[in-house]
Amino acid sequence: MESPVHNRNAMAWLTGKRPRPVFDAATGQISGMGGAGGIMKNPDGTPMKNPDGSPMKQASPKSRGTPSPNRMRTEANMALPVAKVYFETEAVDIMEDAGSVTLVVRRSGHMGDVVSIEYKTADITATAGKDYEATEGTLTFQADQREAKFSVTIIDDDRFEKAESFRVTLSEPSEGCELDTKGTIAMVTILNDDVVKNRASSVLETRLNKDKMEAGLKDWKKQFQDAIQAGAEDDTAPGLPQYIIHAITVVFKVSFAFVPPVCFGGGWPSFIVSLSFIAIMTVIVGDLAGLFGCVIGLDPGITAITFVALGTSMPDMFASKAAATAEPSADSCVGNVTGSNCVNVFLGLGLPWTIGAIYWSAVEKGGAIQQEWVLKYGHLPAVQDFLKESPGEAYFVVEAGGLGFSVIVFSIFSLICLLTLHLRRTVYGGELGGPNPVRNATAVFFTFLWIVYVLLSSFKIEGII
Repeated sequence: MESPVHNRNAMAWLTGKRPRPVFDAATGQISGMGGAGGIMKNPDGTPMKNPDGSPMKQASPKSRGTPSPNRMRTEANMALPVAKVYFETEAVDIMEDAGSVTLVVRRSGHMGDVVSIEYKTADITATAGKDYEATEGTLTFQADQREAKFSVTIIDDDRFEKAESFRVTLSEPSEGCELDTKGTIAMVTILNDDVVKNRASSVLETRLNKDKMEAGLKDWKKQFQDAIQAGAEDDTAPGLPQYIIHAITVVFKVSFAFVPPVCFGGGWPSFIVSLSFIAIMTVIVGDLAGLFGCVIGLDPGITAITFVALGTSMPDMFASKAAATAEPSADSCVGNVTGSNCVNVFLGLGLPWTIGAIYWSAVEKGGAIQQEWVLKYGHLPAVQDFLKESPGEAYFVVEAGGLGFSVIVFSIFSLICLLTLHLRRTVYGGELGGPNPVRNATAVFFTFLWIVYVLLSSFKIEGII
């Protein structure tokens, strides 16, 4: 029967642990301990072997205490200890007459380094300069310092206002610290301490943010001041080109200055008025282009694909250019182009046609308008067949003309453009930009496709092809 020591060592061998030393009373020797280069043995006395068949040697005490090169490299690559930085309190209420609010930023974790972090205030419903002083700066933690404080000045006034709030954000941690997953933003709520004089004024004050209104009116006034000044969008003094452009566009700049600032109504008034101005300008440009084509004797189809298309697409072109320069990728630029075309096709055609269909379905049967419609479209075979089945009725009619050929050419050239963008992404890693020769060649190629499209469509409309 095997001894308990041998059983213990056998289990250690099976589980991958080292065998425990065994004292032999008959010989007075200790086996299983090995030494520098000693052979490790199994409980039955046979030598342990490595996977390659060689005897398994036990490391000397000196080698056990010395880390291996791999272990040293692993320890060297371990991440250095960092500190977590966060607001002690994420929501702070302060009375309006308190004068200031003090915010506490704490550091946890590693304390041995000198670290810093940036802080900055931002409006929510409170207005900087009216309800509190805009504040930004740097907090520095010395070694072993656990917390740091800074204050934001609260402005007291005599007007009754509902509770308003602003936020303070931590950012840009220095080396040796990082933002905690929570506590990077603190919201400060300013509680009103003014007495309401009458009920009517209290209702007005709680429904209308006077500070936001005053700031918005100030911005609105500046919009008109910039609109009547040449080169107001640049910091440098305007030159002759700026004055020429200003003289051409001053009417549009002053008109667009009527768009209210985005601080009113959460931006909705600005959005609605902007869309209205875009619609008005599109109608004006379309009518002027049609009038110009009529004066020089161009076919309406040619006018539509040249002057009308250019005039109504210029805003999209400038928006795409701004998106291409402002964004790190071309997604916004290409998305604006495709989205604009989707609106033009689906909404620009679908909405008028829907209105026309509803109108003609409501026209009086056999009335004067229906008789006019018969005189205008009665020569069409489809209309003649319709009148035989439904006498006295009318429906919305749009003659195709030469649009079919133009749509086919446009579709082919669109696929070529998409293939070119895909090829650029594959070869150069992006749809726009790239090396100067390739960038210029792509611009010339796309312009060439537009010119060929206009020429082919025009030739088809004029009957040349």
